[in-house]
Order: sequence, then C-alpha cells, then structure tokens
Amino acid sequence: CILEVSGRHLQATDLVKVVGAAENCSAPQVVSGFFRSLLMADPRKTTGDLATFELGRVTAAGSFVICYCASLGGCDQAAEYSHTAGVLTILEPLVGISLASATAVSLTVAVAARVSSNSSRIRCAVAEFEPRYLP
Repeated sequence: CILEVSGRHLQATDLVKVVGAAENCSAPQVVSGFFRSLLMADPRKTTGDLATFELGRVTAAGSFVICYCASLGGCDQAAEYSHTAGVLTILEPLVGISLASATAVSLTVAVAARVSSNSSRIRCAVAEFEPRYLP
C-alpha cells in the first residue's frame, strides 16, 4: 500500500501515522494488520508538493485516519501529528466464491473480486478432511 500526500513545502523527513477511524491524530498508531503504520516519507519519491509513504503489505480491513506531521518539530510528540491527510479505506478484495461444477477429478469455482487484474492469483489447498492427497 502506497500513500501519496500532496501539499506545499513537503519534506522527505515528514511522517504519517495511521490511526483508527474513531480516533483523533493524537492516538497511538494502529499496529495490527499494518507492516508499517508510523513512517517517514520515501526520500526517493518525495518532492516539495508530493510526499510518498510506503506502508508495505496491509492485511487489515476497514477505515483508518492518516495523520500528518511536518518534520519541523521532530515528530516526537503525539500533538505534532496535527493534520489529517485523509481517510484510508481498505476493502476485502474477494467478493464471493461459489462452486461452478465438480466431477470426480476436477473442480471449477467462480470467483468475484473487487480488483480487476490478470496477475491476481488464488491459492488452493486440499482440506484436512480429504481421504487422500493428490500429487
């Protein structure tokens, strides 16, 4: 997950913090479901009017507030995260899965997703209660 924040006089030393949707920006950052939820801008991709933040893999779902700290004071106090940069809403990409057909040797499932991509993959595994495992 990559966040891009636009503004004026942004710096690579600015930080963002992700907090719960019901929280204000002085709350602690969310930890569960985020690889990084308190991070500095990517210096390779940040200009004076655009700051880029790479949260990494996010497994959480729901809405979260993105709090911004201009690095003028060091961003070492909760009160320095005084600007709400926006709201991040993460949806479960899998909408539905249903059995399309089945025979003794094959199974076809129909999958509906919110993400349209030819590079998406679904991993399948034999369930624990299978009488035998297929090679």
